[in-house]
Amino acid sequence: MENQKKKPEWYNKKSTVILWCIFFFPVGLYAIWKSSVIPKGWKIGYTILIAILFIISQNKEKTNKNNDVKTDKIANAIKVNIDSLINLVKKDSLFDLKLKMFIITLMIVASI
Repeated sequence: MENQKKKPEWYNKKSTVILWCIFFFPVGLYAIWKSSVIPKGWKIGYTILIAILFIISQNKEKTNKNNDVKTDKIANAIKVNIDSLINLVKKDSLFDLKLKMFIITLMIVASI
């Protein structure tokens, strides 16, 4: 009975480790480092790849938040300028109105 082949551990089966890496990377990462059949170069390469992907995903979230803040600032600037324009229309002559509209348009473009 002791001469029977011992069944390999799940983390020593390359196909199982690859599937874990694809479908649930934390377990796959553990399996890669625990495995004795996967070369050390592959272990390091996969770990670096996961780290790079994680860093990229974190930077995208920060960029999206910054873009939302910029969009809000632009929207507020346009709203203020439109309110100013409405007030000008109510009380100024046509020439002054055109001049002020031009200046407000320049302000809007500069704020973008």
